[in-house]
Amino acid sequence: MRYFSVESRSDQVMLSGEIDLGAVTELRSTFDRAVATSTGGLVVDVASVTFIDSSAINEFVRVVRAGHVVTLIGAPPRVRRTFEMLGLDEIMTLDS
Repeated sequence: MRYFSVESRSDQVMLSGEIDLGAVTELRSTFDRAVATSTGGLVVDVASVTFIDSSAINEFVRVVRAGHVVTLIGAPPRVRRTFEMLGLDEIMTLDS
């Protein structure tokens, strides 16, 4: 059963549901395609994310470490707090 959704439009990726180990392969390939064609960084809409685990968060970090700018938009309080507690707001932008 699939509890997540990953959609991509140019340099914006929209995530929804539970983003965990089961979603990482699709998340990685989607991020890679998006940054390959992006000119202004990667924008990730996480407004509909209900859960995110460390394996998924690692994919965000991997993209940043590869030299790309990552902006999260629409983060629900729980998701935003997770990124902030990990200090990831220091390496990527968290927009409301």
